This record gives sequence, structure tokens and C-alpha cells, in this order.
Amino acid sequence: MNYSFQNDRLSLCEKDTCLHLKGNNAKVISTILTVVTFVTAVSAIAKAIK
Repeated sequence: MNYSFQNDRLSLCEKDTCLHLKGNNAKVISTILTVVTFVTAVSAIAKAIK
């Protein structure tokens, strides 16, 4: 899944399907995706170190 956030607009794309959100909902979902991506990366690094 790819996502981008520009000018208060969030675009979520999976293959040929895209979802576009604007305004506060876009900001909230973008923040959640950023946090989830960060946590996933940290988890992967922690597993690699063990």
C-alpha cells in the first residue's frame, strides 16, 4: 500500500484502487499511518538485533 499526504489531502493506493481524503480526517489518518510505519520499522530492527 502506498500513501501520500499533500496540501491537506491524503491518498491511499493499493494496486489500481485509490482512496482520497481531505481535511482533518486526512491529517489524522496520515499521522496514524506514520506512527504504524515507524513502530513496524522499529520492531523489525529489534528482531534483527536479537
